[in-house]
Amino acid sequence: MISLGLGTLVGGNGSSFGGFSAEYQAILTAGSGFTRPSSAEQTIQNKLIEDLKTAGIWAKLDAFYMFANNISTDSTGAFARINWKTPTANYGTAQGSGLPPISAKNGFTGNGTAGINLNYPHFSGTNFANPNGSIGVYYGTVQASTAAISTGAGGSRIRSGSSSSVTSSVITLTATANSFVHINRTSAAITAYLNGSSTGTSASLQPWATTDTSNFFIFWNGTSYGSSQIRVAFIGGNLAAESATFNTLIQNYITSVNAL
Repeated sequence: MISLGLGTLVGGNGSSFGGFSAEYQAILTAGSGFTRPSSAEQTIQNKLIEDLKTAGIWAKLDAFYMFANNISTDSTGAFARINWKTPTANYGTAQGSGLPPISAKNGFTGNGTAGINLNYPHFSGTNFANPNGSIGVYYGTVQASTAAISTGAGGSRIRSGSSSSVTSSVITLTATANSFVHINRTSAAITAYLNGSSTGTSASLQPWATTDTSNFFIFWNGTSYGSSQIRVAFIGGNLAAESATFNTLIQNYITSVNAL
């Protein structure tokens, strides 16, 4: 449900309209110098935020990046690299040979030489903390055994078709195309979720890698670059109970954007 507001904003197509949440207005303000989504897509993005708030997910996120939008005129994905949770900080910048390519509705696709530095240091948030933590991505296409999201020192990571971990506790999952992958750690276990359903749990918890204060990256794991397609990325707290709902909301968003 879209909340009622008094502000008036200028959409990507030049039309004026209002009624967005304060959170989404802040995102649009941060992207005022970029090509922004159309008014129809802005309504879809605002609804996603409202739904995440209603589900109790938004409050547990420290960083949230929506790479998949319908902007086809910006080859750098400038608007897509805004951290929705803190639009004035943690802006994604080029890593390696430059920015990976982005395509409308699909997000960024790794090319094996470029990544995105989220400029978000490990353990810098309020929810991703001892003992809980979550990281996740929505895959478009999947290239086996390559980095999706990772700290530069590898303390927390997701790799497609290979070991994935929050800190040094490792669990294996097999990611598939068009899927939402969520790795969740609590004081008791680390659990992998694929499209909202648990794929396995490891109770072999290692100490937190508190000395790893390197930034989180998309595609870069400190030694090599991945080549999967990433449409969404997030960092947050314990979201085990919300994983199925989180998946549904992200899948609904992707479907809505692809229908534009």
